[in-house]
Amino acid sequence: MIDPIALTAPEVLIRPFCAETADALFDAMQDPRCHTHTFDPIPTDRERWRLDAEANSDFAKLPNGERWLNWTVHWQGDVVGYVQATIYANPRDGYVDGDFAYVLNPHAWGKGVGYAATQKLLHALEHEFDVTRVWVTIRYTNLQSLALAQRLGLRFVHAALYPYDNYEPTDLVLMRELKAITPEAQ
Repeated sequence: MIDPIALTAPEVLIRPFCAETADALFDAMQDPRCHTHTFDPIPTDRERWRLDAEANSDFAKLPNGERWLNWTVHWQGDVVGYVQATIYANPRDGYVDGDFAYVLNPHAWGKGVGYAATQKLLHALEHEFDVTRVWVTIRYTNLQSLALAQRLGLRFVHAALYPYDNYEPTDLVLMRELKAITPEAQ
């Protein structure tokens, strides 16, 4: 299990999503601007949100072997959003792939919170979960997230290179290798 202390930086902390923080995250996600560039609706059922938090709090491994990882983002003592990742079960071309996403309350936009939280997420994916390549799909109109992904070292790739089918036609695809793949790993 990831030690939350190891993921602490000045003012920004990511913690596994759990029932104890579900209400605070529910409240942070009520601002409609959080969902401008996602296909997720504003959450309306607080009890369902809590049940989802309990179900996803243990970094669930699905029957198909995928892992779903969900963390809440804490800044200045408040829950201001989440970062999440999917680790795919079947390595391709020697890579262990992961997708990631992030959503923050507008109160935290433009203050380095997203950068710090996603850096911590990428560090955890590489060092705790042995992910060797990460992908992110971002709606082409989401200029802030596109800039953040590039700042994190992700580069645009042609959508045909994306090995999974969970993106929308309005998404751009970015990728970054976290670890070099040696010939014997392929």
